[in-house]
Amino acid sequence: MALSINSAIALKLLSTLFILLPISYGLKAYKAGRTFQLFTFFLMAGFMSDGLAAFHNLILPLPQPIIKNRLPVYCLIEALFFLWFIVTVGKINLIKLFIRPLLLLVLVSWTVLKVVFPESIYSNYALNIFEAAYQVIVSFLASAVLLNLIEKQEPQGLSSTFWLALGIFFYSFSTFFLALLKYTFYQETVWPIHNILNIITYLLYTKGFLVAKQI
Repeated sequence: MALSINSAIALKLLSTLFILLPISYGLKAYKAGRTFQLFTFFLMAGFMSDGLAAFHNLILPLPQPIIKNRLPVYCLIEALFFLWFIVTVGKINLIKLFIRPLLLLVLVSWTVLKVVFPESIYSNYALNIFEAAYQVIVSFLASAVLLNLIEKQEPQGLSSTFWLALGIFFYSFSTFFLALLKYTFYQETVWPIHNILNIITYLLYTKGFLVAKQI
């Protein structure tokens, strides 16, 4: 059963604002290293992307080029950052071997998407496929990194990077099928689920920053 319009808007706003929780703890763990600094900047980019959409829908319409390119640009940032994070914290030789071809594939695919389908009726569906595809790849790689981190678990407990990688895995694995439903008849029905999954992901990120702050 779909949520009422007011409930759906409230949940979306909650999801948008909830990212401020891991951002705030990320700023507190800023001295923990470059990985945590870049992760915090990545979350800020996500907040800016969602914030622009909320501002456009609820306060003041923004120029169409900004709204039209907001999501494609963020998808590229997300894909590149997730792959960078996985290879940085995973330290798995096999992943390192394939990471450059994967990064190149992401860049080429995104560029083709923007050049071939810039104004086409298929552009939204092409973006859906792009987003779902990199999320499947990321979830697979993140699962390998998680197993590796568990095997190297420190005596004091799971590391901060484990919780951040778990957040990436959880988000990518649980939302890739939802990405395929954007811009379809089912979007309004399933998107509240995406917002709830976002909130859970932000809690996992927050746990990672809390552990980092204690180091």
